[in-house]
Amino acid sequence: MRPSQILVCLIHFCIMAHILGQNTTVVLSIPQCLTQNDCPDVLTCIDMKCVDPCPGPCARKSSCRVHKHVPFCSYSPGQFMQTKCLENADCPLDRACIKQKCEDPCFNICNGNNTSCRVHNHISYCTCTQGFYGDPLTACNQQFLYGSWPPIPGAKKRFEVETVKANWYGAMVYCMNHGGRLATISNFEENEIVKSKINESGLSPHFWVSGMNLALTDTWTWMSTGQPFTFTDWTAGQPDVWLNLAVGEHCVEFWEAGNYKWNNFMCLDQSYFICEYYGL
Repeated sequence: MRPSQILVCLIHFCIMAHILGQNTTVVLSIPQCLTQNDCPDVLTCIDMKCVDPCPGPCARKSSCRVHKHVPFCSYSPGQFMQTKCLENADCPLDRACIKQKCEDPCFNICNGNNTSCRVHNHISYCTCTQGFYGDPLTACNQQFLYGSWPPIPGAKKRFEVETVKANWYGAMVYCMNHGGRLATISNFEENEIVKSKINESGLSPHFWVSGMNLALTDTWTWMSTGQPFTFTDWTAGQPDVWLNLAVGEHCVEFWEAGNYKWNNFMCLDQSYFICEYYGL
């Protein structure tokens, strides 16, 4: 208790003694506290005395501890239920002071689809769950990994004949930089669509797609997806090893001389190419 407060109390009791008379015996009871700050952190100011607030506020089969003059009730190891709080600092780090009680600040906060809530230093944060992106307060959408197609659910593939020339590697980069990829042909219908696009373009005679066979192997792969061929439309006699050139013919094109069936050709040759894009 502060000296000034004690002095005020002494004066008050001395005046009362004088009023009652000199023969009156007055027992002075000096208060220990007037506010919580007058007591140690583990005690509470009750009736001007610093007392232990435990275990009264806690139910049976629970333990009680005091933090900053406020009692906490423990019901399981590491889990405390506080009888009251005045600020977040009175609560564990994963709880917040809500209506003078330590509550979970994540309750009924993140209402968007595919969202989760985390607490850091009493503050709740809404995030999209792993594999989703978007606004966690409204909705999170499924996130596709880079290179996965279609990039959005329900998207449809379309083919475009590009009017610039590049070698096979340049064609791969061009399509990616424009939001697509070098074309893959999965079935007869897609193959016929590409042929139709080529005829409509008025260009000729070679058009790259993403097919390639790795050196010294007979396996042909769509390099845009890493998937092996499940459909082919080779020109008669193809694929071959024309002139046995050292650079080889490892990349697939639509070839005018074969009525736009497939041909394997030198990957560094400059040709037109087909990109595929996806949209709703």
